[in-house]
Amino acid sequence: MANWRKIKLLDIINPVKWWSMIDSWLTKRYSVFASVHVIEQIHYRFLNCPACLKAKACIGQGDCEGCGCDIPDKMLVLWETDDCGKWGPVLDKEEWEEYKRVNEVTFILKEKN
Repeated sequence: MANWRKIKLLDIINPVKWWSMIDSWLTKRYSVFASVHVIEQIHYRFLNCPACLKAKACIGQGDCEGCGCDIPDKMLVLWETDDCGKWGPVLDKEEWEEYKRVNEVTFILKEKN
């Protein structure tokens, strides 16, 4: 649930923010259709903000106070950006592969026997 005390009135009445909520809802329900590079970037967002995931709201870190949005909902919106600058809009496949190469990001999938 969002921390309503942190959310600005302009964000509540902003139609772009409403579209973010709808987009998040659709992504949660239909993520089966997402490409691997999109799924990796969503997981990358999760891994970069563990405190927000635990709090279920954007609480920020250090000097960043966060925006109070619902988490993971905001992380599921492909064109959203983290207020603290930890992640931006989802990149296309080529840009994401280059980002992973330059920043030495690797995903390993392990099966538990």
